[in-house]
Amino acid sequence: MQSYGHEIDIEADKITLAGGGGEGGFGVRVVENGSYGFAHMVDATHAQPAIEQAIKIARLSPKIADFTLPEHRPSQTVQGQFDSHIIDLSPQELLQQADDMIRIVKDDHQGATITGGGIGVSATASAMLTSE
Repeated sequence: MQSYGHEIDIEADKITLAGGGGEGGFGVRVVENGSYGFAHMVDATHAQPAIEQAIKIARLSPKIADFTLPEHRPSQTVQGQFDSHIIDLSPQELLQQADDMIRIVKDDHQGATITGGGIGVSATASAMLTSE
């Protein structure tokens, strides 16, 4: 999974956080004797310790009756899940939208305060593979 985006937090009618960046990594899920374990790694060079951790977690977890991984099926493209306008939105445009949101609330609803909220955009790509 890999994700990138920008985010603005608003508290008490003020922008309190403007951030952005990306995150990603790999998750590994194992099923051993009906028990399930999961671990996450940032890059594939840490695969062996993550697999070992997932196995340890599975061995400590309760068994789930008849639990198996999904069978292999061809993948399908999901349509309508991407809008290039979102990833093209600059941090400055997002800040302007947050300022506009604060102004509109003040102008349209005298005495109103945005106690908490925000605005953000992100794009995420992921893939799932199974040993089945």
